[in-house]
Amino acid sequence: MDYKKAIKQVLKLNSRNALPILKCMCHSNGTLKATNLEQMVEVKTPTIADGMWKDTALDYGFREDTKETGWTIEDYPETDFKGLVQEVEISEEDMAKIIRASEFVSKDTTRPVLTGVVLKGGNIYATDGYKLYRNKMETELTDEVNLPTGCIKILKTVKADKQGTWTMRVYENEQVVFTHGEFRLYTKTIYGMTPQYDSVIGSEYYNYDMVVDMKQIKNAKGKVLWADVEEKKVYLANENGTEKILINECIKEDKGKLPDNEHKEVV
Repeated sequence: MDYKKAIKQVLKLNSRNALPILKCMCHSNGTLKATNLEQMVEVKTPTIADGMWKDTALDYGFREDTKETGWTIEDYPETDFKGLVQEVEISEEDMAKIIRASEFVSKDTTRPVLTGVVLKGGNIYATDGYKLYRNKMETELTDEVNLPTGCIKILKTVKADKQGTWTMRVYENEQVVFTHGEFRLYTKTIYGMTPQYDSVIGSEYYNYDMVVDMKQIKNAKGKVLWADVEEKKVYLANENGTEKILINECIKEDKGKLPDNEHKEVV
């Protein structure tokens, strides 16, 4: 596994307005660490010498001229975890769904609870307040977890390198740990009350086949995909549902009962 991509993703988050020490890496007891205080990546690399390292060490090798002498290992931030709540396995398929969900979150930081991917029960949710992603996952969680997009970006870099299951540990103090082989990611979750998704769209799943021209969708900036299940048509529309542009008459019910109202769910 190429751990460099994950480490670089963390350091990239620290490239601006971060404490100088966070632009460096720490290697201690055979483990290389990088953190932005929201997430911490750890990778077991026993061949590297202990100490503080500049980000250039990733590209030029961990040689003497890439060491950072301004700080010591003791200066580097540590993570604090209390009270393991649940430990579950996340399959490669479910991790792909979580990463996909991150494309639907809000970018409005004034509503932080909408900027993360929510794992709740056996479901995955993401919304920007207008469109909603909802999918099932194999594992059912006892506690709700709201994962920040910074965490998802790091998970995405690792997923691209190696296949297999992940282990996710949920702690009492709004902390989650993902483990994948020699790789470990610590993240703080987003605190706050999330919307009651199922009370808005119903708890029953409706499955449809939809064939759409993805080029047409990608070129329609500021539009949402609007599926009207009563008319059995798919539109592009603005956020309040007006100014609809017909994409295709292509909704086909697979199973379940069609809801009475028009359904604006993107899955």
